[in-house]
Amino acid sequence: MAIILETERLILRTWLLNDLKDFFEIYGDEEVWRFVDPKGVFKDEASARRVLQKGIAYQVEHGFCHWATVEKSRGRIIGACGFNLFEGGPRLELVYHFARLFWRQGYATEAARACLRYAFERLEAPMVVASIDKQNTASRRVLEKIGFVRDESSPVNNAVEDFYIASPAITHRP
Repeated sequence: MAIILETERLILRTWLLNDLKDFFEIYGDEEVWRFVDPKGVFKDEASARRVLQKGIAYQVEHGFCHWATVEKSRGRIIGACGFNLFEGGPRLELVYHFARLFWRQGYATEAARACLRYAFERLEAPMVVASIDKQNTASRRVLEKIGFVRDESSPVNNAVEDFYIASPAITHRP
């Protein structure tokens, strides 16, 4: 296990195969998937294990993934936050998912802010993108709190999703 970064309340680290129970608890919940892909929810641990293994391999290949997000005070995995390559790259896409029990406590904002800083400072990304279901007001607020702006010109915007961008120039305003 490698710790990627820490915040006041969280540790973001690489996934391990023995994290399967927590991984399945998060990604086996239909509410967590509601705005992502309702058909993508894991029905069993075997399908979750295959995706977890792919995530571990993705980290090895790219140096980032959706990292396990651990609440420091309890040592429990409460979600995932990190990156994938948007539409195959080269742009980084910020992604976060948290177990329902941990919604509305500021964890997504805290983790996403740390990941965005990591993208600019460590990964030297010139820009980070995010795609959000128009009905997902909570995720939109997270993005706006950490400095993302809606890209009005993006063809990715459609009836279902909005496309957001962040760059050092946008997020580090005086």
